[in-house]
Amino acid sequence: MEVAISQLALLCSVGRLADQGVAAIRAGVSRPHPIDTFPLVDPHTQELIPLIGHPIRGYAEGFNLLGYWRRTASGVLDELKQKINVLTEGYWRETALILALPFLVGGRFQVEQEPTIDLKAALMQPLCRAAKLAIAKENMHVCMRGHVAAIEAMILARQLIANQCVRQVLVIATDSYLDSLTLEWLATEGRLKCPENPTGLAPGEAAAGILVEGADCCSRPLANVDHLEVSSSASGENRDGEVLSRLLRSTVAKSQQQFGGDIVCDQNGELWRAKQLSGARLLARDSVHPNCRIVMPAISIGDTGAASAAVSLIVAATALYRGYASSEKSIVLASSECGDLGAAMLSRT
Repeated sequence: MEVAISQLALLCSVGRLADQGVAAIRAGVSRPHPIDTFPLVDPHTQELIPLIGHPIRGYAEGFNLLGYWRRTASGVLDELKQKINVLTEGYWRETALILALPFLVGGRFQVEQEPTIDLKAALMQPLCRAAKLAIAKENMHVCMRGHVAAIEAMILARQLIANQCVRQVLVIATDSYLDSLTLEWLATEGRLKCPENPTGLAPGEAAAGILVEGADCCSRPLANVDHLEVSSSASGENRDGEVLSRLLRSTVAKSQQQFGGDIVCDQNGELWRAKQLSGARLLARDSVHPNCRIVMPAISIGDTGAASAAVSLIVAATALYRGYASSEKSIVLASSECGDLGAAMLSRT
């Protein structure tokens, strides 16, 4: 079944509404700020130097993990609710809510086993109660897959609508690379951008919301979703771009012509990501034109982890709807350090 994106919400370091944030990203606006809670040591002078990140200042400070997810998800949910502007409980009973979140298990949060916490009870139900949304618990879902979580959530949304479980789906992705555990993990892995490592990432944070509806019943679609796909491989196998090139070919196969539109991706300054994308474009040059435009939201807002793919979807959908995308179709790519890859193709309505 074909689905469409009909409403957007965004909370990031350069804007607290979707229109503001996307306009700032398009203009190349950036608001980097020292992260005082995590100073770095200059290897030459042994003096403390600030880590530069992209926090949502005045909004998310002091919130970590569950508290941060609820605080920021509530913000984008409020924006979506205002845009949808439906007061009847019947609408929300036919709506599903999917949260796209980072991996909990692994080195980032120093968790070795799957936690027993019920995120529906601890996070999603309080979120809906606070927003006064009558979304049933059985229509609440969580996708914990890091950078590709939003793509996986969109796939699940399409399945729920196709199976007539619900009429529409709210996809909300949120993550922060600025909590102490994540910063320690990134520093230990040598991934933070600093004078000693100019090809590292600048940590950021964001939350993004997308309303997904069936294309045949969507009254005002912003963009159609033509293709969604997620693949997995060992983390070292996909860094030369071979796996990503196959995903690119699969994404553009339905159009039966060489793709020449925008590629919105989660490039964040890390060398392995740049090699992966450049290698994939070279290997898939028969399917993807070498001069297609690369759009990188992380230039403005830093690496936003599990929220990054949703941010890319919002940037791509807005460009298509407002007419400044370079063609009628755009591709969104997502890549996780653990080996997961995701791709989506959007088209102008």
